[in-house]
Amino acid sequence: MDAGAADRGAPSVVAALLPRMAEIGAAMVARCVTEIPAYGMLPASVLQGDLVANATAVFELFLTTVTEHRLPTEEELALPIAWGAERARDGLPLDAVLKLYPLAAREAWLLVSDEGTAELDGLVEPMIDFLAEVIPRVAAAYLREREDLDWEQREHRQNLAGRLLAGRPAWRVAERYGRALAERYDVMVFHLPPHPADTSTRATTDLFRAIQSALDTSPDVLTAFKGDGGVLLVPARDDGRARSRVAGLLTRIDAAACLRCTAGASTSMTHAGIPDAAAEAADVLALAENLHRPPDPYCWPTSRSNTNWPSRVQPGRRSRRCWTRWRTTRT
Repeated sequence: MDAGAADRGAPSVVAALLPRMAEIGAAMVARCVTEIPAYGMLPASVLQGDLVANATAVFELFLTTVTEHRLPTEEELALPIAWGAERARDGLPLDAVLKLYPLAAREAWLLVSDEGTAELDGLVEPMIDFLAEVIPRVAAAYLREREDLDWEQREHRQNLAGRLLAGRPAWRVAERYGRALAERYDVMVFHLPPHPADTSTRATTDLFRAIQSALDTSPDVLTAFKGDGGVLLVPARDDGRARSRVAGLLTRIDAAACLRCTAGASTSMTHAGIPDAAAEAADVLALAENLHRPPDPYCWPTSRSNTNWPSRVQPGRRSRRCWTRWRTTRT
């Protein structure tokens, strides 16, 4: 920060603004809520309480650095950075969080300039320097918090999937996680094609991370990975779109893995039936692979749950023979 620039009128400007910090903090928040729709989704207690208090504290910190002709210290920035990271847990997108700072600064500037406060030029450079210190740190803290949240949610989904696949009750665990379970699930078991013998452990880990990231966009789908594949528990609905949902998930896995995968599918009408449905889906997958069927989701023509799962591709003559063969083999 240029001390000469800060000296030009800064003491008198700061002295005029200090008694108005609370007013300016509230005005900054009001403007941001108006222009950033995501902030309007926060509870009133946060908007009128925490957010105004945070904005006021950051504005006070800015005035302090102007008076002392310096940049904020790491210790001073710890709380503003933590407040920015909290917005990740509130579900606000990063662009909304970062937009708040220049928008709030503009509102504060307009508010004091409309009042005719003199010698504002001395605040221009310090304000730009201050934002340059705060915004990148808030962004980094937000992304770290978002990564932690994503990891927690993945752990929750995998834990719930593991309990259901083991036939264990999961309602109370789901409530503890703040998640809702479906009454019925479509169960999909998938395998990745064999990896080359020289594939490293790191490459395999990265592959499954990519698949997990692709599935994160469907937070109601519970996942469990094992060996060279995994199991998806997809909430079942009475809309006739089970095939398209399962096929869409497999397509997403294909894209993340840059490979074509095969899957077996079944439906469980109850949580208690999920282990049997997973076993049936695994049987279908094994048979599809043994018959060298093309990569697709498959199921018995009539499963134990009375759900008819055709291939992702419309059955042709070869497919119909395959279904008959599967039915005969199953019998």
